[in-house]
Amino acid sequence: MSARYRLRGASAAPAAGLCGAIGIIALVMQVWQGGWGYLPPAAVFAAGMCLAGYALFYLPSVDVDGSGVTIRNTFRDLRVPFPRLRGVESGYGLVITTTDGAAIHARAFGSVGRPTPDTRRAVPVHDSGDHTVTTATLPVRKFIESVASRYVPAGAPSEHPRVERHWAWDRLAFAVAGVLGVLGGIAWSVAL
Repeated sequence: MSARYRLRGASAAPAAGLCGAIGIIALVMQVWQGGWGYLPPAAVFAAGMCLAGYALFYLPSVDVDGSGVTIRNTFRDLRVPFPRLRGVESGYGLVITTTDGAAIHARAFGSVGRPTPDTRRAVPVHDSGDHTVTTATLPVRKFIESVASRYVPAGAPSEHPRVERHWAWDRLAFAVAGVLGVLGGIAWSVAL
C-alpha cells in the first residue's frame, strides 16, 4: 500500500472553530463596549485564540501509511513501524501498544463517545494517494489493524526500525504563538 492517510477525530474542526469563535466574539464585544481603541488588543486576542485552537485541536492527527503509524499529538510526533506494533485499543480513546510495552495515546481520538453514524462507517482503503479522513475512534482502530495485518516484515526483528519520537515544532510554535497572543491581548486591553 503506497497510500497515506491523515485521520482526524470528528470533534477536531468544531473544537478549533469554537476557539476561533470565542476570539471573534470577544473582539466584537470589546469593540462594542469600549470603542475602536480596543480593536488592536482584541484583534491580537482573537488571533491568539484562532492559532491556539488550530494548534491544539485541529493539527493533532493519526497518519497511516504502508509501513507504520505516526501519532501526531499536540507536542510530539511518535512513529510506530508495523513490526513494533503489538496492539490497538479503542476503549477510552485510541491507544497503540508497542512491542516494548509502551502505550501511546492519540490526542486526536480522545474517547469513543456516543455512537454516531461515523462509528459505523469504515475508513475507505485506497492503494495510492494522500487521503484526509475525519472519523471516529473505532473505525480508526479497525483500519490500523487491517493495514497492519497486510504488512509483511522483512529481515530479523533486530533489523526492524525503532519507534521514533520527535518534538512537533510546528504545533509547538502555533500553540506558543496562540497563548502569547491571548495573554498579550488581555494584558494590552487591561492596560488601556
